[in-house]
Amino acid sequence: AMLDVPACPKPACVLTLAAQTRSPPHLLLGAPQTWPPAAGAAPQPAATPPASRAASRSLAHQLLREWTALSPEQRDHGAGLPKRMHATLGELLDGQLEGGVRWTAEEGARAIVVGDVHGCAEELDLLLEACGFQQGRDVLVLVGDLVHKGPRSCEVVRRVRELGGVSVRGNHDVQSVAACVARRALRAAALSQDGSFARVLSELQEVGVFPTTRPLREASRKRGRAGNLSDGGQLSRDGEEDEAAGGSGNLSEEGQLSRSGEEEEVDAWTGDYAWTDGLTDADILFLATLPASILLPPPFAPGPENGSGEGAPALVVHAGMVPGVLLEEQRPEDLHSMREVQPHSL
Repeated sequence: AMLDVPACPKPACVLTLAAQTRSPPHLLLGAPQTWPPAAGAAPQPAATPPASRAASRSLAHQLLREWTALSPEQRDHGAGLPKRMHATLGELLDGQLEGGVRWTAEEGARAIVVGDVHGCAEELDLLLEACGFQQGRDVLVLVGDLVHKGPRSCEVVRRVRELGGVSVRGNHDVQSVAACVARRALRAAALSQDGSFARVLSELQEVGVFPTTRPLREASRKRGRAGNLSDGGQLSRDGEEDEAAGGSGNLSEEGQLSRSGEEEEVDAWTGDYAWTDGLTDADILFLATLPASILLPPPFAPGPENGSGEGAPALVVHAGMVPGVLLEEQRPEDLHSMREVQPHSL
């Protein structure tokens, strides 16, 4: 059925949920979907999770290998789309229970829907306290952008997982996962000193995590070479020569970037996401597999009353939807990054 939804701005509200404390077992990377999905396509099986918590760089390399094998339609900001793009609240909460037990709402249970947290862990706790949130009875639903900008992004992710909360993906969540994987893969290549740094960087550019040219102003600032930038933000001739050489003193005898030069490159590309160094593998998988939408059932959903006396179902997305387009055919970037709808886009 066609969902009759308006083009709405990014939500930043509190409505009024958190069940168990275990990470949902279905939140594991599976074969990402092609977008839009092929008609009649069979569901794809989930990938086998790692047997134990491997080194972070191993997970980064595993994800990067998966991403490079995908088509552009199967990636979002370079990262693979999750196996489950659209979910119901019941599906997500069922996944938190063991032995195939289905989640049922307790009497008086509430769905507490919270807008962009952006790494503000203390403020999230204060908000839940003000709402009288009761873990095990109420359910916490987040509208995406759990991370970035604020001071305690890693703590927010862990707090949501501890509370059994669920969330849709926001644009900052998607970008942070891509940057985190890139940062760890590049750092591992730099530490290995086996000449793989350039190859890994090329792979990241190929899948779309990075542009084909590095942000020059940021790169120059990291190297203390701001004087090599022209007024238009382009490298001067001296700067281009230094750029080609990887910075003064950063080349080995074989003409490759030295380890120190490669480590500087890691920060030049991913310095804004240094906070992701504090994410565990479980945190990364949680963010990487957030769905694009969550359907709230009538007992929890706000809105007009229907014939049964319950609220009508509500759909949670981070940014917005294009009117007149089926949910399954909405572009992922619209769902997490839309700010306005232009006439030519309809």
